[in-house]
Amino acid sequence: MPLREVERGNRFTKACTSIIVINILVFFMQVFGVDNAIDMIRHFAFIPQRVLEGSSVYTVFTSLFVHKNLSHIIGNLWMLYIFGNNLETKLGALRFIMFYLLFGVTANAVSYLFTSNDNLLHFGASGAIAGVMGAYFIFFPKNRIYTHFFGKTFSIPAYYFLGIWIIYQVVFAVADTGGGIDWLAHVGGFFTGVITALVIKKKFPNKLGTN
Repeated sequence: MPLREVERGNRFTKACTSIIVINILVFFMQVFGVDNAIDMIRHFAFIPQRVLEGSSVYTVFTSLFVHKNLSHIIGNLWMLYIFGNNLETKLGALRFIMFYLLFGVTANAVSYLFTSNDNLLHFGASGAIAGVMGAYFIFFPKNRIYTHFFGKTFSIPAYYFLGIWIIYQVVFAVADTGGGIDWLAHVGGFFTGVITALVIKKKFPNKLGTN
């Protein structure tokens, strides 16, 4: 897990902070606001069969804001906090939100295309956040990330940290270890972020902020 960025921009940016707050509020609703959290997850999760039948189309977006448990949401939101702020400054708040949703929807779509399981529940922010990480990989490859490994804390370039991270995701996606983690969504989101960032960097450089 990353501990923090060395070259950190604004500590709290509008879009990232809003997404984090919404996720926390939804999680509190799951825990304290409903009788059965599992039923709430099922209602808002992306289940391909329901969407293909034309019902619950909204779940392609709502699925990005529900989480299984505390460790699930903390891990996701920490990664967003670490990698999201500089990317938002680069893209602008509105574009960041648009691409965040695109990354999440595409991540779930990739997972479905490779599993072809119409009844599998897809939920959580990890696919969208993987897309943020993929875009960060392109825009900020030399930014340094503090991490902790074998009892030592040190900084490494973002391209190295994220390169190791995506290799790890691909290996587990290919191995199909299960365990309730949607490795394919992580891979799909990450490479959607990479491709999107490459297109923006080449075609629309004048639309980018400086940081």
